[in-house]
Amino acid sequence: MTRTLIDGAVLSWLVGAPPGPVVVACSGGLDSTVLARVAAPLLLARGHRVVLAHLDHGLRSRSAQADARFVTAMASELSVPCVRARRRPSRAAIAEVGIQAAARSVRRAFLEGVARTWSAGSCFLAHHRDDQAETVRIQQRRSRRAASVVGMPARSGLFVRPFLDVSRQVIRDCALDAGWAWREDPSNRDPRYLRVRVRAEPLRPSDRAGLVREALNRRQVRTYVHGAANRAELSALRRKRPHEVVFARSALAELEEEVAVALLQRHTQRSGRPPTRAALKNLWSAAAEPASGGRRRLDLGAGLQGMLQGDEVRIGEPRHAAVPGIGVVRMPGTDAWALLRARRGAGRQFAVFDGAARPLGGFAGHARRMRPFGGPGSRPVRDLMADAGVPEEARSAWPVAELASGEILWIPGVRASALHPLREASSDAVVLYTIAPRAERHRGLERNS
Repeated sequence: MTRTLIDGAVLSWLVGAPPGPVVVACSGGLDSTVLARVAAPLLLARGHRVVLAHLDHGLRSRSAQADARFVTAMASELSVPCVRARRRPSRAAIAEVGIQAAARSVRRAFLEGVARTWSAGSCFLAHHRDDQAETVRIQQRRSRRAASVVGMPARSGLFVRPFLDVSRQVIRDCALDAGWAWREDPSNRDPRYLRVRVRAEPLRPSDRAGLVREALNRRQVRTYVHGAANRAELSALRRKRPHEVVFARSALAELEEEVAVALLQRHTQRSGRPPTRAALKNLWSAAAEPASGGRRRLDLGAGLQGMLQGDEVRIGEPRHAAVPGIGVVRMPGTDAWALLRARRGAGRQFAVFDGAARPLGGFAGHARRMRPFGGPGSRPVRDLMADAGVPEEARSAWPVAELASGEILWIPGVRASALHPLREASSDAVVLYTIAPRAERHRGLERNS
């Protein structure tokens, strides 16, 4: 009976599926082992090529090596290729979002890379119904807004979750009935992780089903809202520039509140913290009021303001901003890592680099580019500053820290570059930080050694 349920969950995703390779993510744990052993034969029988993808996060040594050998042996038994890699999340990412979120980001990038290499249109993940309920409960703890708590989608772009309607117990029973072995991850019993603590809390089956149903209903509502925002954009959006977006006031006012807020959110995303929903709702409410003929300004926060005039709603940057100074201090590499873990604002309020960096003072200028940390290639400095809310008239004279080669190392209040990153082996570090605006700017740095 359990095998029938498992097979049916996978087969439901194969009806009408286009031919082509499919990646199956496999850690070697219970859920992904069952997924691989069930999905691979079914996919192969229907003409799909199957690739197992296994990632070692570099956080465990001996057990991780044993996991990799286990998955490789299973792939050989199933007569499918296995792609293995070892990629450790950076310490900066771990300090920023936590070890599990950082590991998820690395894993997602790895799976997307495998799919591109093999020209796969789908990647199967082994998340199941209990994972869904745990995800919802974690979101409930972290969010004060019920509407923001949504479940994992059964399909999201490349990623497919065939087991999302199957319980953990059914998956376990299937493995036991078939005599399949699997690997146990010690981190799944580590109470330091929130998901482990949530999993240990008692939850009745009816409560679990209710959580999943409620979260999926919210996802359907959000899907409708964002779809309506897509359609409304054609009539409501007049023009968009790097530093300003303009809406038709009458068209914006006719939208439902949630649709209008979703549309405004889409066009007010910032590299830092975006405007709050409350601020955007106030802007929409003001747009719905009769036009008085004059101008009305509203502070949206996040370095943005809204201006209503005639039949236009403009969202842009305030006309003035305090130009910061730049301070610099050197410290041991271990102290720099502790700073990254203890303080928020890395990249904007302060930036940390390997001690080999020798920063000089300079100005942004008009046509310079920078290689931002965490992003591919280079970008125009003016675009990075616009994303961060630096007013257009202040950008050319905005201070930067640069190298003797002329490459920009850091733009205060905006972004750090990818040059001279702090590494685990760094014995010392350079920390750049913003200081109070100076009455007279100069091509230099305030040093505190």
